[in-house]
Amino acid sequence: MCGVGVLVYLFASAVAVLGNNGTGPTPTEGLEEKKNHTLTLAILAPFPKEGYEIGWKGGCAFVPAVKIAMDEVNSRPDILPNYELKWIISPSGCNIESITLISFLRDVVYSSQGTVVGVIGPGCSDSLLLTDPLANQKSISIIQVSLANSPVFAIDRKNDSYTLTILSSSVQYIDAIKEMIRTANWTKVALLYEVERDNFKALHGKFTSSEEIDTSLIYTSAITDNLIPISDIMDSKSRVVFVFSGSNLASRVLCLAYLKEMLSSKQWVFVGRTRGNLNKSVHFEFDGCEKSVCSCTADDMERATLHVTYIHMLLERYDSDAELVSQTTLGVFRDKYDREMEEYVRETNESCEASHWGPLIYDATWSWAVSLNSSLSDLEARGLSLEDYHTKDFNGSDTITRILMDNFFKESNHFEGATGTVRYSQTTGDGSTSIVFDQGNVSCVGIYNPITGKSNFTKDAYFIPELGSDYSFVSFTAAGIVLVVTFVALVLTVMFHLMNTLFDDYKSIKATSPGLNHLAFSGCYLFIIALILFTLNNVHFYSDRITLHGVLCNLTYWSLSIGFTMVFGILCMKTWRIYRIFTHFQSPGVFVSDLSLVCIMVVLVAIDVAMLTSWSLTNPLVVKQEVIPTAADEKDLFRCHCHSSRMVEWVGGMAAYKGIILVTLVVLSILTRHVHHQEYRQTKSINILVYMLSGVFGVGLPMYILLDRNLSVNVHVPYLILCSVLVSTLYLCIGLILYPPTIPVWKDLYAKLKSMNQKKKF
Repeated sequence: MCGVGVLVYLFASAVAVLGNNGTGPTPTEGLEEKKNHTLTLAILAPFPKEGYEIGWKGGCAFVPAVKIAMDEVNSRPDILPNYELKWIISPSGCNIESITLISFLRDVVYSSQGTVVGVIGPGCSDSLLLTDPLANQKSISIIQVSLANSPVFAIDRKNDSYTLTILSSSVQYIDAIKEMIRTANWTKVALLYEVERDNFKALHGKFTSSEEIDTSLIYTSAITDNLIPISDIMDSKSRVVFVFSGSNLASRVLCLAYLKEMLSSKQWVFVGRTRGNLNKSVHFEFDGCEKSVCSCTADDMERATLHVTYIHMLLERYDSDAELVSQTTLGVFRDKYDREMEEYVRETNESCEASHWGPLIYDATWSWAVSLNSSLSDLEARGLSLEDYHTKDFNGSDTITRILMDNFFKESNHFEGATGTVRYSQTTGDGSTSIVFDQGNVSCVGIYNPITGKSNFTKDAYFIPELGSDYSFVSFTAAGIVLVVTFVALVLTVMFHLMNTLFDDYKSIKATSPGLNHLAFSGCYLFIIALILFTLNNVHFYSDRITLHGVLCNLTYWSLSIGFTMVFGILCMKTWRIYRIFTHFQSPGVFVSDLSLVCIMVVLVAIDVAMLTSWSLTNPLVVKQEVIPTAADEKDLFRCHCHSSRMVEWVGGMAAYKGIILVTLVVLSILTRHVHHQEYRQTKSINILVYMLSGVFGVGLPMYILLDRNLSVNVHVPYLILCSVLVSTLYLCIGLILYPPTIPVWKDLYAKLKSMNQKKKF
């Protein structure tokens, strides 16, 4: 019935074109001279077919959109010159193997209607799983641009597949969900998935295997028509419930949540094409309802949907004035589509209406036109043409198919379509469809862009906060004490640095190499910066500035690492010079110049920079939130700290490098402990500093590493331990290294001041 209706519609459209008496040319007028050859696309659409039941009857929405795209392509002299693009449409079914396979073999492989160069469709995932293996046989080698987005297909996809999907794979939903979780600062979530459908099982597996989500905080459960763990959801402390299911089961879940008054206390997020597809009313048997029957009227369901968030693919862009690849606007396309749909319904007497599948099939058709047109020059360079397709590729060669496939991926062939910017991933074959967040009656409170991996939420978006949650921060009192102590260290460092510069002609200062001391002072400044950054990142957490916190994490490690190398590297160099002069076992008495020591320091710092750069580029630090265990009737507490998935390896490597510098300094200090030459009076101070810091680092750092990851320990403990280690290092360096050379200066200044006071008295 439907197949006859389609033919009637197409015949009537052809008559209308031939009988056009208007002054303007029709899209195909005069094409006899331009279009000498015919190329055919096979449209596998889910039409009903007599004698079969099919799960989805959306194919009628394909016809007007394909016709519009074909007319636009054929009217363009700059696209496929000498070729006319035609199409055949055939019922492919949905969930019915026989219809899909028969249509594919008859209308694609053994078509008698011209050269079938490619396929648009099938329109559902189950059918695609059947045709994909056939399209990749070497004796066929034909490209499909499908409208399916099943995660099962994406996971099982072969690297050399000739199947593209204009939609993003629904595994992109998981990335959008993770972005939503980060935005709302959710940690404990509930996940319900329809276990009897492979698509939703695959999404569940992708979600729970994500490294970015703490799976121990996820309550997950399979659901069926008769098994919805609503009481477990009520008892859980989760504030958000994600539902992966079809519209029928989603309607039951929503009805139950409404009857149990759970919609205001938890945020319900339905994933997939459920918006507008939920049942108007619900009535089903369930033990958790009164008399084991749950019933929601149409008014109940309408009120319930006001509390629901939907996540679905953006199947049509919002900007009506957007210019499309056809050199018209989206608004013009919509008007054409509505008119063609009215004409189709009138001619075929079919019950059909314009839907979101129109823009998708329109863009899929234009994808073929753009790629075919782009491949003409590549084929000509090899002595081939599109007319050779069936005689070449269908006889064991896939040369033309590979050229066509490469052209789908070319950046120059990306275009603006009715669904957005159309592009295909070379690794997965997926399109780049954006994902939309809707809430209640508000359409589009946010859009997730799979290319950038970011979501843009509007001011209308609302997120229910975590139930009884709070963050465990370092108190302002503790942070204030650390900052005051740090400020005093900064004042002392600046003061001694000025004296090192202004009084470098003093014998005591000159003996310590004032030029090298500048590097040591710089290292102290970096220690101070690290303390300030570490405190800022622990005193508060701004959820909307999580990227800034990650930057502070990386800067803290950079300043701390380089500062350590500069301070202790200089001490190591100075001690080595003393060792070469006085105690070298083979050739003592060799003086090492400041320039030589500076060159060695440059190498040491360069190693630091190389390691830190590699870390920041390959596995940068980010802010991770972890739940602190609390009693069931207490608030959930969250601790934020700097985290990297390979933290142990990177920190271990950096610590090993610092350990080499420190051990070298310890060994040199032991070898030079008996040197008491007046010109090198810092030797004893360096030895004392090394012995004291060995104890500070040996005890403090292991304690910090152990306690920082122990969520049951108060957040102040690891913070104060690390701050104590850094502050002790600073003040020991100031007291034992920076201050002693300035003692003669202080004595002279004091003597001059005393003399001036005595003169005033007389």
